[in-house]
Amino acid sequence: MRFLKMFLTILLMTIPLSGCQSDGNTVSGIPDCPEETGSIIMEEVIVGDRVFTVEEINAGIKDTFNCYFYLHELYDLYMIDRKNMIGKDIEYELFFIPTNYDGLAAELFPPKIGLTITSFQYPELSEDGRPQFYSFWINVTPKGLQSDFFYQGFGPQKSSEYYSESRWVYLGSHTMLIGEIYKPQFEVMDEEWVKKADNSIRLFLDFAPTYWKPGKYHITVKGFFESDTKSIIVIESENGVIHQGFIYSVHSITGEHMASIRITIIENPTEEAFQNWLKLIKLDAAVSMEITIDKH
Repeated sequence: MRFLKMFLTILLMTIPLSGCQSDGNTVSGIPDCPEETGSIIMEEVIVGDRVFTVEEINAGIKDTFNCYFYLHELYDLYMIDRKNMIGKDIEYELFFIPTNYDGLAAELFPPKIGLTITSFQYPELSEDGRPQFYSFWINVTPKGLQSDFFYQGFGPQKSSEYYSESRWVYLGSHTMLIGEIYKPQFEVMDEEWVKKADNSIRLFLDFAPTYWKPGKYHITVKGFFESDTKSIIVIESENGVIHQGFIYSVHSITGEHMASIRITIIENPTEEAFQNWLKLIKLDAAVSMEITIDKH
């Protein structure tokens, strides 16, 4: 029996074992880990029923960065001057953060691809005097990496021991070149989906009729990747008030129920960078609709 277990472990070496805990559980398709994984660098990860190679992951990372830079022409990337990113060879440490959810919970809390940029440092040291580096996490589903970052931050670089003691799977050191920024390829939604989304958004507005002042509203849902589970929604009133937030479960909208939306008021809607971003998301919007709210 012990020989069989060792034999199976050898066969599964291309599956991400590093970074797991030997607790007898399966995490996002990752088999039970051996007691000592050391600093093994894995070349594949499993998300749902799909195996991703490191090459596929790196290509998805470039798509996400490109999408951000395309839509945020006048913004830097989390305190990083875009001049330090575009047209430069960016070195980074790559890792995979699995989850053990399925169903709706897996959509809300999907696994993540994380990278820590090592080409340059955050300008301040940590409290204990260690160098700090910028980190980015991107949600990943069986369809691929999502179009926006789940997390942007900074901190000390993770040690190899960290991966051995946690469920994070180390995927090695890599380099990418973010070249000329191009228009993202968003999923093209058919007319039936657009009608369902239109109706679900109207039901959302009808749910709190006294909140919305009478008048005309323009509603935009940002284009999204096939891998995205949510997108950005912007609701503009004719009096200049703009709400922005997220519309969730974009691929599961039925039109029979109000959309799951969470929004907040934009404090500086006339800011040039915001207006430029809004112009760009309208060019390839998944939804662009007008609605009039009558007097209550």
